[in-house]
Amino acid sequence: MTPAASALGARLRAAAASRADRLRIAVAAGLLGVYLAAVLVITLTPAPVDRPFRGSLARLIQELHERGVPAWIGYGEIEFTGNVLLFVPAGFLAALVLARRDWWIVAVAAPVFSALIEFAQALFLTERFPTVSDIVANSVGGAFGAALALLARLLVHRRDRLLADDLASGRRTLKD
Repeated sequence: MTPAASALGARLRAAAASRADRLRIAVAAGLLGVYLAAVLVITLTPAPVDRPFRGSLARLIQELHERGVPAWIGYGEIEFTGNVLLFVPAGFLAALVLARRDWWIVAVAAPVFSALIEFAQALFLTERFPTVSDIVANSVGGAFGAALALLARLLVHRRDRLLADDLASGRRTLKD
């Protein structure tokens, strides 16, 4: 590869990265804001959101047990899993907003955000029951989402780097 081709490849990578980064951050930040608002509505409603469905959930769990699901899987395990899953998208989107090297901040921010929610429930919502297990589940979900975002970004970065190198060396061209 000639020095000119190498310089062209570096310029192409930098220009594409800055446009792509701005778009990624804008879209992820917008989606994160909407998603976190939904999480706050779910977690800070005066009554537990599953209250109207408790009878149906109990029947569903019983039916699952009758069909072979282990008896140790009950409401608590399903609620814990639901709390993990609730924070996966938030962790994913938050990690997309941050620089790739800063993804770990989500693993710190998720427990703090979750603890603030649980604290608000304890102070202001008499029908809600804040628990440490909710903080743990939300933290695991946030960290898992951040790890998924890191993996996705590493895969896309590798693909983009290979494409830019191919363009710079003339092995590939962009078609209009």
